Formats: sequence, C-alpha cells, structure tokens
Amino acid sequence: MNWFIIISLFFIWNFQECHCCVKWRRSADYCECSDVTDIILPSFDTDRNDILISEKVGCVRNITCQDSYLTYGTTTFSTSEIVRPADSHKDSKAYLNSANLQTGVLTGSVDVYSLFGVTCENKKWYATKYPFGIHYYTNDSKQKFLYEGLDGKRSEIESIVW
Repeated sequence: MNWFIIISLFFIWNFQECHCCVKWRRSADYCECSDVTDIILPSFDTDRNDILISEKVGCVRNITCQDSYLTYGTTTFSTSEIVRPADSHKDSKAYLNSANLQTGVLTGSVDVYSLFGVTCENKKWYATKYPFGIHYYTNDSKQKFLYEGLDGKRSEIESIVW
C-alpha cells in the first residue's frame, strides 16, 4: 500500500512539473533558428497580409509573396562565402535578387524560401541559391551585378524584404 502511494505521488508530481513524455518534441519538429518572421520586413507600400508564411517539418517554411523589384534578401559580404568584389563599398550589403533587375521581367508570386534555398544552420538563416544573382554598390555608388559561381555558397540572411 505504501509503495502504491509513493509511486502515485511521484507520477502526479512529474506530470505537474511537465517532465513527461507527452510534452517531448520529436527532433524532426524542432527548428533551432529564430522565428523566420523576425527577418522578414515589409517594404513601404505592402501589407503584412500580402505574404503567406506556413511552417513545415523542422526548419522548412513556405514564404510566398508577390514578386516585385522590392522583393529581395540582404546579407553582408563579411557573413557570406561570396568573395567581396574589390570595387564594392566597404559597408556595402549584397542584395539577393528575386527578379532579373536588368531585364525587368517579374515572375509573379514567389516562394522566397525555395527561391533563395534558405536553410537553418547554427541557429542562423542562410541563403544558398541566387537564381537572379546579387547586386551591390561600388565605392562611387554605382550598382553592379554578379551572376556566376554563386549557387551553393552560404550567405547569412539579414533580412528578406517584399
């Protein structure tokens, strides 16, 4: 009888303190990165309701918004595997393009998560794809584009603007 009471009290205490397997999360459901909405910024003429964000297993997300010239990601060369061009301004960011800015062709709605090959590593969000290249600003404030040899290189994402 005493053992039954002791074991019962143990289980009651354990469930009250939430040290039970019911609260345990599968590792496939867990994402070590911050909430992806922390890096998503609306541009001046957009509404938060114009973007669709859905979570999938682990760190996989769907971030769909209307493509425009104002849809892009930002990173810095110091947090990227992309080598800083010699003519870039020392404080210049690299802008991940979601459309071809030189031809002006837009693609319609776009899932920027898939488009930029976003991954979560070491609690940070990274881009690994650059389908329309990147652009940056030179020391004399001219805009320049890079297209070749970028895919597969990781760049820590500062923000995604739409």
